[in-house]
Amino acid sequence: MDFNNPKPLYKTWAIVGLVALLINVCYHFMVVAQIKYQLVSDFIPRGIIWDIAKSNIIVGLLHFTGLCLGLIFFVKKKYTISTVLCLSIFVLGEIYFFFANY
Repeated sequence: MDFNNPKPLYKTWAIVGLVALLINVCYHFMVVAQIKYQLVSDFIPRGIIWDIAKSNIIVGLLHFTGLCLGLIFFVKKKYTISTVLCLSIFVLGEIYFFFANY
């Protein structure tokens, strides 16, 4: 298997991985904004709000880092590496998010 051969199938899966990470980055940061703006009360300390949003912040930053690295490999036409990186970071981030909330 040649990693420098840009076949359409590899390029398609790389785009799917990048779009999945982009959607998740937007989702996790929108959840953080929603938590921040909906839990406005004098009875709820700010520390508790950030404790609730902490796992979303960590996963959002992890997915953003993976998105940047995946885009770098995609621009360099390393579609297979971009696909494996994006999808593995997506899975690892969701596994962390699942166990961080329980």
